Amino acid sequence: MEQKEYPPLALAYLGDAVYELLTREYVLAKYGGKMGDIHKKSVSMVNARQQALAVGLIEEHLTLEEREVYRRGRNAKGNYPRKVEVVAYRQSTGLEAVFGFLYLKGDIERIKELFSLITQLLESQGETI
Repeated sequence: MEQKEYPPLALAYLGDAVYELLTREYVLAKYGGKMGDIHKKSVSMVNARQQALAVGLIEEHLTLEEREVYRRGRNAKGNYPRKVEVVAYRQSTGLEAVFGFLYLKGDIERIKELFSLITQLLESQGETI
């Protein structure tokens, strides 16, 4: 199956794992330390609110193809957790869909480029990551 043929929520499911792995690598390299602290820091970066903030910062840097995948992921119908605003959850789903799409496409360099941009922009805005 071609990456564009996957349902957007399937792309987001895969992209969630990709994003979390990148986050764990980033936190471990940047902070080291106790596993409990590393875990808390990682969890704070992969929640829907933080991912919604991240996509807001990088959206203008997405290619047309990535924007289309983002839009499909953001607009996908699914169940939303009660603790999170629907808009933030949908935006984070869109971001995860982009990461899943790029993973299936085999574009690991682009994945790393986008993730690096996210961490740089969040840090420049004073977000603790």
